[in-house]
Amino acid sequence: MITSILSWVLALELSTFSAINGHDITKGKVYINLNSSAYYMGHFWHNSGLSPPNSEPDTVRNYLLSSDMKKNLMYISGLPTGAIKYERIHWLFSLVSFDVETTSFNFTLLDELMDWMKTLDLLPIFEMMGTPVNSEQFLKLNKPWKHLCYNTVKHYCERFGLNYVQKWKFEFWNEIDSKQYNVFGFSIVEYLNYIKECTVGIHKVSKSFTVMGPAGVLKPWTNYSASFLKFCHEKQTLCNLTYITYHQKGYPMYIKDGAIKYRNNLNKLYPKFAGLQMANDEADTMTGWWKATPWREDVRYASKMGRMVYLLYKSAWKADINFTSFDNSFLNQEPFTFEQRTLLARFTINHDTSHHQFFEKPSYSVMGLMQMLGDYVITARRHRINKNVTYVFTSVSKNAPSRISGIIVGTNDFDMNEDKSTAILFKFNVPETWKNEVKYAVYMISNLLPHPAKTFHDLNNPSSPSAYQRKLIRNSQARSTSYISRYSKGANKSLS
Repeated sequence: MITSILSWVLALELSTFSAINGHDITKGKVYINLNSSAYYMGHFWHNSGLSPPNSEPDTVRNYLLSSDMKKNLMYISGLPTGAIKYERIHWLFSLVSFDVETTSFNFTLLDELMDWMKTLDLLPIFEMMGTPVNSEQFLKLNKPWKHLCYNTVKHYCERFGLNYVQKWKFEFWNEIDSKQYNVFGFSIVEYLNYIKECTVGIHKVSKSFTVMGPAGVLKPWTNYSASFLKFCHEKQTLCNLTYITYHQKGYPMYIKDGAIKYRNNLNKLYPKFAGLQMANDEADTMTGWWKATPWREDVRYASKMGRMVYLLYKSAWKADINFTSFDNSFLNQEPFTFEQRTLLARFTINHDTSHHQFFEKPSYSVMGLMQMLGDYVITARRHRINKNVTYVFTSVSKNAPSRISGIIVGTNDFDMNEDKSTAILFKFNVPETWKNEVKYAVYMISNLLPHPAKTFHDLNNPSSPSAYQRKLIRNSQARSTSYISRYSKGANKSLS
């Protein structure tokens, strides 16, 4: 009986990597030894996030409970199982109402969102952020944040069951150092009191929940974040943190180096946190999701996401990173379609604001393809390959893998003017059990191939694409696939 082994490779290319047409060609080799043991890394990138435009209850409701947001989340959940598991959402408490007479909370609107996410098999990173309707009366309560957090967690444990809510992640107020988010002007004393009350409220239900913070920007130690870390370092039993969260955006190499530096600073200043893992839950390549930039619409953005995964594979153990997030589940805002930090592009059809259609961007596709990576990283040795090309090979098991998968990323992060082709030979030293048939598939996302934004521009950027134009755009969503089956009795296989 012939043994079938499936191997696939994902290649991401930028338009600056020319076809072989007389330009200088870089040649190199990669040697992958499948007989060596692999080390566990897991999928640490299966998180995303979004935010309403502001904290006003009407704005939050209209944004998070809109039909477009529900469709957006539905598409995201439609990625291969587990490609995106968690959605981190700002201002959730603004969906709660406070009844002054009964001093009770109404969760009807928040229920609508949480029910929908549960239906889609998406889990929340629940940011304890915002205040209920009637906030002035709410804040007059004795220990308001304790009551709000306790009643919220208790309500959802009763609604969904403790086992389900234990999968959630609860995070303290986002970037409290920023005036954009510190909308109530918390002093440091008030902020630390909020931390204490939220923690006590959650733990009153159960101490088994994931709680994390400070969710601050990675800059010189800011007052609120430093106060949070000092407070929780001194009162570990009270805070009972699961992860230390921080935010850093920028080029992938910059984010990687920042993670290691932050880890070293934590260990030095707060040694009791040495055993706590970190998480960068806003790790995108540029601040300001709304900023319209050409590279966000095509494969350049997808390639940066792929390169980020590669760099964190290489360094996550040094920084002790548990997870990271690209923070890109926003809804694009007209007149922009593809150019913002989103996974999908939506169009108004026939100028009817109640009718929008969504299209996949390369950033969406790459999340689905990266889900095919295994949990164990295989050692690979490179020869004469320039630094613009990075790769990771993985397997589904630590020893004697039956399937391997890899991601190969070509970017121009280092030289924007580089105009070279890269030819690479991948040579696999395979186990003896692979003596029979070996099958492999190659999936490619490239700016040299059609993709939705390119097709849209080729159609002269129609504001409301016709049915035929929409069909053309959707057809360009498909990834270029080359499936090859070969029968081989040798122990060495090559792929170029």
